[in-house]
Amino acid sequence: MILACFKPDEQKKKKDKIRKKGSDEELAQPSPPGYETGGVTNLFGTTGGTTFFDDHTKDYGKENIQMKTKMLEARFHEEKLKLQQRHDVAVQKILDRKNTEIEELKANYRAKAKELEDTITKLERKIQSVVRDSQNVRETKDKQIAELRKMVEDTTEKRKVILRES
Repeated sequence: MILACFKPDEQKKKKDKIRKKGSDEELAQPSPPGYETGGVTNLFGTTGGTTFFDDHTKDYGKENIQMKTKMLEARFHEEKLKLQQRHDVAVQKILDRKNTEIEELKANYRAKAKELEDTITKLERKIQSVVRDSQNVRETKDKQIAELRKMVEDTTEKRKVILRES
């Protein structure tokens, strides 16, 4: 509440005017302590009664409070927007960093997968080569075994012939 501050001389003049306007009956009755001209005395010694100036300042006070409230709300919303923007920037940085890490992991994964495919292809070629070599060895072994059998048979027949002849 905004209180009007008057000089002591002005207050006296005001009180005198009010007393002169009042009827004799009103003036004859004693006023309660702290009660002057229809208003209660506050801490500053001024009456609590309302005047045009008080009403006017109350309206300005209300408007002033409303204006200050609106200003504070605007500042609050501005600060909130700034904080939201900072937060969004921070989150975007984190997202960018994480996306970069994911892309690096994907590239690493693709490189390893390609490397594994190359290794698998090389191993399959080696297996095919070893299979061919083993088939060749088997064929040559079979040929050698067949030749040795023939030789053994030939030798046994020759021995039989020699034994018969002897």
